[in-house]
Amino acid sequence: MVYNLGTVGLGHWVKRLYEVLKQYKEINLVKTIGTRAFDDKKEELEKYGISEDRYFRINPGDPLPEKFFEDLDIVYIASPNQFHKSQTIQSLENGKVTVTEKTFATNKEDFYEILKFIRDNRFENKVTIHLHYLSKALTNELRKRLPEFIEKYGKITRISATFFEKTNSEDARRTWLFKPENGGIFLDWIHPIEITSHVLRADSFKLVDARTFVVQPLYDTVNPSAVECRFILKGENFKDSEIVVRVGKGFELEHKKFRIKFEDAVVDLNYLSTEEEISTGRRGEMEIFNDGHQTVVPQGPLSYEVMIQEMLRMIKGTPPNLSLEEIKKFYGPIWDFQKFTEDLQPTKDKEEIKKFVEDSLLDKD
Repeated sequence: MVYNLGTVGLGHWVKRLYEVLKQYKEINLVKTIGTRAFDDKKEELEKYGISEDRYFRINPGDPLPEKFFEDLDIVYIASPNQFHKSQTIQSLENGKVTVTEKTFATNKEDFYEILKFIRDNRFENKVTIHLHYLSKALTNELRKRLPEFIEKYGKITRISATFFEKTNSEDARRTWLFKPENGGIFLDWIHPIEITSHVLRADSFKLVDARTFVVQPLYDTVNPSAVECRFILKGENFKDSEIVVRVGKGFELEHKKFRIKFEDAVVDLNYLSTEEEISTGRRGEMEIFNDGHQTVVPQGPLSYEVMIQEMLRMIKGTPPNLSLEEIKKFYGPIWDFQKFTEDLQPTKDKEEIKKFVEDSLLDKD
């Protein structure tokens, strides 16, 4: 049986997905929706095998065309975040297995509304969020080894999650990303929160401080392109613990480190971008610092391979990997951050930003 997939949006999400889909015969990418003329995207669309009659052009915010849904089994939503709520609802109302990139909505009220819609209509087995860091091989290695770490090294006392992305032309084109109506940069970089919640099993996050920065004016001169925030953590694996999250785009360097301090050891997860994982075959590395230094190089499928397998299971009626309650828990810290920073002016001073970057790389408080 071969199932038909349609995407809402193109961009790097679909490019990654297509690279992995080429290895599978069970799912065909057959339709897509965009906001630009077919001729503007012709080279990319032809690479995907999508002809003009299977490309649907809409204006931002328009309803998805009913004809788009015809003959589809799966819809993958990778449009700007502000449209995810309405597009997810429309896809579900058309009876499609739906995978929505990053978030169902960009604020707490809309997010809770769509969760209620899903429950009220019994769509729990039809829809999920794609949070690709949860299924990266490095994250799975941590998940597998965590009980051993807790037993040998004690409980978690601190987490430092620093994820900086270099300036690039694609992000410069995606200026919508940093605007409040799309949820802002912290929503885009929810990954440290989801790992801490789902893998390390934090029961609660209490926001105690936050700062925002305009790091790259090429992206946005008003809205933050980087944030720093601090949460107190509670849970059975934690002892007097906190997490410091520093995330952003538009830096001079690429740095993706998730550091866990246990009572008697430090474990670093050094992540790679999905593009680098695809091109090199590597999956990052784990470093364990105790009496000595141990390096673990994980193997495993790409996160997009995991997503494709999940799509196939959902088509057959199997529940998705994440429950709605688990998903709801991930986004609580995001809504708290949005409220905390709604009147906060982002830092634009170059010296302050330089110190923020240096302190982040050195993991200084």
